[in-house]
Amino acid sequence: VGNEGDPPCWPTAAASRIKILIKSKADNQTSHCRLFYNRTTGAIELVHCHDNDNDDATAQQQQQQQRTIYDDSDTNIENEPSYQSYVATSTDEHRIVVDSFHPNDVIGANLSLEYNANNPNTFHGMATYAVAKFNIYSYPRKPSSKGKNKNGKRSARHKHYTLDSKCCEDFADARSILQTIQKLSKLHNTTNNNNNNKNNNQRKKAPSKFLVILNPFSGGGGPNSKSGARNVYLKIVKPMLEEASVEHDALVTERGGHARERMYVREKSNDGKSNDGVRDGARDDDDGDDDDDDDDEVEDSTPTQRNNGNDSTESKRDSITTDDETKDISEYDAIIAMGGDGIQFEIFQGIHDRSCSQSSSSSSTTTTESNSNDSNNDDNALETILSKLKFGIVACGTYNGLVKSLLHWSACHDDDDDDDDDGNDNNNGNSNFDCVESVFQICKGYASTLDVAAYEVLSDTATATGTDVNANNSTNPTTAITTATAKTTTTTTAKSKSYLSFLSFAWGLIADCDFESECLRWLGPLRSDIWAVYRGILFRRQYRGRFSYLPPATRGDGSTGEGAMMEDKDDDGDVVVEMPRVGKPLPDGWVSFEEEFLVFWVCNTSHAAYNMYTCPMARINDGLFHVLIVRSSCSRLRLLQMLLKLDSGGHIDCDVCEVIDCVAYQFEPLSNVSYNVLDGELLEDGIVQARFIPSGAQFFCGEK
Repeated sequence: VGNEGDPPCWPTAAASRIKILIKSKADNQTSHCRLFYNRTTGAIELVHCHDNDNDDATAQQQQQQQRTIYDDSDTNIENEPSYQSYVATSTDEHRIVVDSFHPNDVIGANLSLEYNANNPNTFHGMATYAVAKFNIYSYPRKPSSKGKNKNGKRSARHKHYTLDSKCCEDFADARSILQTIQKLSKLHNTTNNNNNNKNNNQRKKAPSKFLVILNPFSGGGGPNSKSGARNVYLKIVKPMLEEASVEHDALVTERGGHARERMYVREKSNDGKSNDGVRDGARDDDDGDDDDDDDDEVEDSTPTQRNNGNDSTESKRDSITTDDETKDISEYDAIIAMGGDGIQFEIFQGIHDRSCSQSSSSSSTTTTESNSNDSNNDDNALETILSKLKFGIVACGTYNGLVKSLLHWSACHDDDDDDDDDGNDNNNGNSNFDCVESVFQICKGYASTLDVAAYEVLSDTATATGTDVNANNSTNPTTAITTATAKTTTTTTAKSKSYLSFLSFAWGLIADCDFESECLRWLGPLRSDIWAVYRGILFRRQYRGRFSYLPPATRGDGSTGEGAMMEDKDDDGDVVVEMPRVGKPLPDGWVSFEEEFLVFWVCNTSHAAYNMYTCPMARINDGLFHVLIVRSSCSRLRLLQMLLKLDSGGHIDCDVCEVIDCVAYQFEPLSNVSYNVLDGELLEDGIVQARFIPSGAQFFCGEK
């Protein structure tokens, strides 16, 4: 028994008794091998047995040996020939390795018993009746063109090892080996890689049931597209989840907002059907969150039976069993989105709506002078939901910025050599981007915290006359909301609509390229490049706005000098940010300026799209908004030079690109010439302000 954190002890005695049958392709001869654990490389190797192991001992003698030598605690184990031969082979530097796999590449492992009911020799012996196999579902990386294995794409390299029936009468040894492989592969548990999490090193129960939501029209290729969500689900996602023994339901969205509606609370009526209702969003956990299962028994170690006669597995894999939408999301452990960033945006807004309905603030429209307790209640309800769920996303859309950011984060965790002495990433954002890689992360179950931002859009409404305040371009931001009241006989109130965000906010040139290029959607990501030339070079606009922000807190001596954040903390130790009120003086510590912009781009992650390395310094859980600003004084040539470097992250080094870090901000558009675009989705016009949700959300990424 090793120290805490050491890998599981390899069952040497059991492995010495189990023999694997290998057929030579050259002469079709059968030979015997054994499984070894290489502690130097961490790989599990299949090695030829020594010649003295393949003696002419009768089956009766081997069975007698199997019965007398049962486990490693046997006092006579060291005197057995099979054990001595195994130990000698494990230390032999010239042993012949027939095959190998690394536990880090394994998403599932089981022991199957395949039998043929039509075999006429069914009762003439075990070997003719059934075959026991180790099934190892492995997805190693292919070597890349640069010779670095870490950058290669993953592909299926499954192992199916047939056990010698004379060595596995009761499967005790086989189960012992299988359980060790599962533990070395870190299956059936979820590890949190966030260093800020207090329970970082605790092993928790594996997510047991997922809800997979597919947008069949994502990416613009239609529901039958090869890169569409439906095809990716049938060919990649569904098989891999089954290999990982993950139970799941699949929902194919039928309309816009369907994924959002699926997040709403469900209650079962007397007739068993599901109704929307209000109930506690937290999933009842009888075992408790911190209940660790220390039992050595691991799922799927019991042999599963497979019939080689009539098997309809292939036909089942070609169909999608649609979710009936009767289960509440609290009954799931994770939600997997298949599509672009838009499907994840819908899911988050549905969860936000759900949290609002469960808090004391049930109305989505409030005045700017509303009590701050309402937002605190909303945050508490939201954190309760997010703490019970994990999220994953598989890229099937056009831009796929969130997927790229998560895989980039995982690649940085996978190889610390990509970071320089200052902790900056040196691979230029060229981490692997592949659907198989995303599903692999989901199946392995590692989760890291992603910062989630709470956004508010403050707009004006004249209830009696319907005054259009956006047409009134006041140059005084503090009076913009009250100007309309002078022209009407009714009282104009400011209403707010709130959202959850995980990716970015854009206003100005980037927002125009994102929204106005929808007419070229059939071109895919190329549409944004074309529109950037049209709007940024040929027909430029001037975007005037006021930017107010709260800089990060000073560190070290704790002083609160100029630009320092004034922090208040709640009972849980979370920082409470005082957001500014429209028309009121800014809170202490806030900085504000008014400017004509070309680019105003707030980044939460490293990538805004799979081909845009927007913010190389961003980490998914650094608690900072990274605001990229290009002022209108930038020439067309220098703007073009900067935009051409977006794919590599080199635009950050351009002197025309400014980066401001903050923990909260407010932005007031002073010219009605652009759009508010959040995570690629168009919002209503108005003043935008944002802050972070303290707990964030857990996403599958960060494989080690």
